[in-house]
Amino acid sequence: MVETGLLVKPPTRRADIEALESVRRLRPQAILLNLPESIEGVLNDYGKGNLDYEGFIDSLYEKLPEPKGAWIKEYEVFLRELPSIGELADIYCYTDTESFNQ
Repeated sequence: MVETGLLVKPPTRRADIEALESVRRLRPQAILLNLPESIEGVLNDYGKGNLDYEGFIDSLYEKLPEPKGAWIKEYEVFLRELPSIGELADIYCYTDTESFNQ
């Protein structure tokens, strides 16, 4: 039987930590993030250990729409821990980048 779960969090540091704990506990096969599709490849490279954090952030800044810092701040806890869960789950981004440029 296939099971689907949904984890929604407010944009707070505490919620980030609790969501990360849930992801580790539940060990999902895939994680869908409300981030632009244009950064999915960079996220997966970083999650698989192919980039260090600084290289990852530099790559994000090249691809993210404005305001770049806001994107990173909202997901900072998760992004820093992504290499520890990136091998466990496939990461997908589902937000159309163009919708943020309008």
